[in-house]
Amino acid sequence: MKVFENTYDAVYPLGQWCAPTFCIKELGFRSASGPFDWMGRDGAIGAYVGLLVENFSGFFLKENMKKLGDVPGEGTEHWKDMKQGWEIRHEFRVGVPFDVNFENFHALVRRRAERLFGLLRSGRRVLFVHWRAEGRYSPDDVVSAMRRLRAAFPASQIDLLVFETEKLAAGVSYNEPEPGVVIAAGDFYDPTRYDVVRGNKMLAKSVLRRVHMRGRWKNILRLQIESIKRRLCRRKLRG
Repeated sequence: MKVFENTYDAVYPLGQWCAPTFCIKELGFRSASGPFDWMGRDGAIGAYVGLLVENFSGFFLKENMKKLGDVPGEGTEHWKDMKQGWEIRHEFRVGVPFDVNFENFHALVRRRAERLFGLLRSGRRVLFVHWRAEGRYSPDDVVSAMRRLRAAFPASQIDLLVFETEKLAAGVSYNEPEPGVVIAAGDFYDPTRYDVVRGNKMLAKSVLRRVHMRGRWKNILRLQIESIKRRLCRRKLRG
């Protein structure tokens, strides 16, 4: 399968929600923040591809936004785009005026999107990782979304790895409906072994460890240094 044979210049999450970002980061694949890192929506992979292809047109317009409440323990607000279905839980700070939160959020997404667009126009090899928490896609729908993304950024070599949840599956099964497009099906939300945010991390990581990326060791080293700094800081605070 090409996804496990190629060596990538970058690996980016393509939704849904936080699970792919956590796994990508913890395995050292995350070199930079992406526009889909901590937000998402339920539904088709085509919605994520559509935002990239359409340059985030119509994304989180003020008139479509609704506050769903506060996020316990985080000091942030939960907002939803009622027209397109996107949700954010970490970007709007409690006590900050809406307009300030709104402008900061859009500036953040725009910076991350422009960085990603620059990469996709640079002729690099990029792997997107999409995680569907519930159910299965039609392989034709996955291939159609991927062809649309490749057509929008023809300069780069773009591949896709999709995690799909198959309840009570004994292991992971693989399907490659098109070269560079792999669907991995397994119990990635096994109720006995999952984290509500990260999913079944151990199973997901067993798949992602088969991926190769240039410079990954630098990200792993940075994570190790950050972990050491946090431990030293905690010891200092304890006196």
